[in-house]
Formats: sequence, structure tokens, C-alpha cells
Amino acid sequence: MNYIDRDDLGLFCAFIERVTVTFNLTRTIKFDIIRPVDLSEAKLRYNKGTLTFKNVIQSDIKLKNERHEYPEFHRSAILDRSDLLTTTIESKGTDKENYKDYYMLIDHGNSQNSYHIICGTHELIIENNPKHLKEYDGFLE
Repeated sequence: MNYIDRDDLGLFCAFIERVTVTFNLTRTIKFDIIRPVDLSEAKLRYNKGTLTFKNVIQSDIKLKNERHEYPEFHRSAILDRSDLLTTTIESKGTDKENYKDYYMLIDHGNSQNSYHIICGTHELIIENNPKHLKEYDGFLE
């Protein structure tokens, strides 16, 4: 449990705009996000981006959205070893070397929940043109 306070993916306070789950031959979970540039700024600036988990074999994400709230990431960790990873690999009969356990703590507005995604890789793409938060529809400073 020493990973609970980490932020390996650097997503602290990143809003989740949209989540797409693809159930084709290789399953993916894609988060469209808005990530802060510097939380100490008086006028908050954010960059749009995507976080994609590829070759997903297990996930416990429960998508919920409190009224007038956007879910946001608070913590994240990339685990090479965990009980959940071992159990999942054994039950699927796959090679452990190809998978990792991605832990995330997401704030849904009225509650915070921990989630795990067991997958092969992730890809985080952040645009380079920061905008002020007020420029994004539905977000208020």
C-alpha cells in the first residue's frame, strides 16, 4: 500500500471530460482529460490531453458523475507487482511480464474511489497550448 500517495502519471487535479471503452480485439480505455499547468497560478491554465490504457485484461472502473461536478484524478501509481496483478495473470493464463497494475484515485465530487486497470501499456498525450480554465465549456474557476 506504499503507492497510495504517489502520482506516477502526473495527473493530480486533471479533469476527466470523457471516457471511451473499446471492446475490440485489443481492449482500450481512453480518458480525455484537461490537466493543470501550474496550480499556483492565480488564473489557472490547462492543457487538453488523452490517457489511453491499451490491451486491458481487467478493470474495476465505475463511471459516475455527480451533478455539476467533473471527476478528477488525485493519485496514480504504476505497479509492476501487486496481489491483484498476480491473481489476474493467473486467472487469465497470460505472461506476467507483459502487464502492469495501474492504480488511480478519482474524485467524483461527493466521493473518492480507488480503481485498478490491469493492462499492457499506457499512453499519455498532452497538447502544448495551455488555455485558461474559463475557455473550456462547463468548467468554472
